[in-house]
Amino acid sequence: MNPHRILSFFALATLLAIPAQAQHTSSFAEPAGEPEAFTRFFGHQLATSLGSDVEEIRFGALDLVMQYARDADTRVDLKPAVPALHTMYRRDAVEQCRYTSVAALHALGAEAELWRLADAVLAEPSERVQRITLAALVDRYGIESVAQNKDLVRLARRLMKSRPHVEVGGPSLITMN
Repeated sequence: MNPHRILSFFALATLLAIPAQAQHTSSFAEPAGEPEAFTRFFGHQLATSLGSDVEEIRFGALDLVMQYARDADTRVDLKPAVPALHTMYRRDAVEQCRYTSVAALHALGAEAELWRLADAVLAEPSERVQRITLAALVDRYGIESVAQNKDLVRLARRLMKSRPHVEVGGPSLITMN
């Protein structure tokens, strides 16, 4: 099968493949007047929270990263959270944290860190996380760039054989048979 066709499948599933929990959005407000200290240090606090031993704190931090990353008007510096997201992808025992960290890196536009996942995805034990990572890579860098990595093409072929059928229903439901 053509590598471009295989990788096209992943590009279509980028945001839809992320379960509703990872796409959760809620209303949030920055402190009135957006104090300078808040905008400068909030990313550092998120980085600390992303590395917490408490799962609920990590999920809360991921939710905040996603919310601020989607807000085009935010002046909050989220760059300090990027290395913590990469570490979470490589080391977190919770699958949902790993695939949400991919979504967060993608939403932040963290080009270098996202591309570093191209190597990490090969050692990822979860097919769900592998699929979401490939989708994010294809969406960010395009099929042509990702198709040049033969290991990623082999991984995509293996994943297509294990679950070749995808049904999409509604904005947050995906069924992979």
